[in-house]
Amino acid sequence: MKLGWRLQSEPSALWLRFLKEKCVRGRDFNNRAGRLPSCSNAWRGIMGTMELINQGIGVAIGDGRQTEFWNHRWLDGKRLIEHAICLVLEDLWSCRVSEFWKPGSGWEWAKFSQFLPMHILQRIASFDLGAEVMEDRPMWLVSNSSTFSIKSAIQNLQTSTTTEVVKWDWVWKLRVPHRIQVFLWLLLHRKILTNVERFRQHLSSDPQCGICLGEEENLDHLLRRCLNAQEVWQAIHSIGMNCSGVNKGLREWLHQNLLGVNDDPNWSTKFAIVLWYIWK
Repeated sequence: MKLGWRLQSEPSALWLRFLKEKCVRGRDFNNRAGRLPSCSNAWRGIMGTMELINQGIGVAIGDGRQTEFWNHRWLDGKRLIEHAICLVLEDLWSCRVSEFWKPGSGWEWAKFSQFLPMHILQRIASFDLGAEVMEDRPMWLVSNSSTFSIKSAIQNLQTSTTTEVVKWDWVWKLRVPHRIQVFLWLLLHRKILTNVERFRQHLSSDPQCGICLGEEENLDHLLRRCLNAQEVWQAIHSIGMNCSGVNKGLREWLHQNLLGVNDDPNWSTKFAIVLWYIWK
């Protein structure tokens, strides 16, 4: 994890440039498709910690050109997409912070204010990108000093493994056929063989989605982001059935719709069947 942090915070270091050239050969190391199966144990070890690193890493804003407005943690330790009060347009997902700032006049509020609550907009208003050119830099959110330390990493790992107690017996009480209950059990345990998982297990040479060919086929892409899945959810919406928590993380989205309160008393059953249909 310490080497993974250095990979993010010291991208121009000689040892990193050497490893990148040797192991990913100019491709994006964050993309599974960009990693070579023959890379060294050291590089595989670093890559194996990137998910943990990304959970604790944030961004100190400079010029805002390297930081994604919605998906990076630059405001309060959370991604702005988690604060959204309505569905954010897909065209805006990958926009950089600098794209919402106009030199000389400030934030272009019309582009994003309708998606966020007032207290978050007030926090954003306190940021001033200014005229001075300064690159964004990574910061370690888990430590008060904003710098990675072994102690803070261990404390973060211990907290994340001891506070989450998951009960799964509710899956078997849902009013759906047994085969869908089994599917949900596998889904919630992240055991569904998406292309990303098949690629990880060396069962496939390509982790990309075979339908839209645009992104890696992980669970979130499969069930919500893929063009095929979006068509299904739009069709569901057109007949008056709506999902809850559309901008939340995958697990929270699943739990909220399978266990949460909805105007439709049979929504959990319908939601589970739609998930099954998308997978099939």
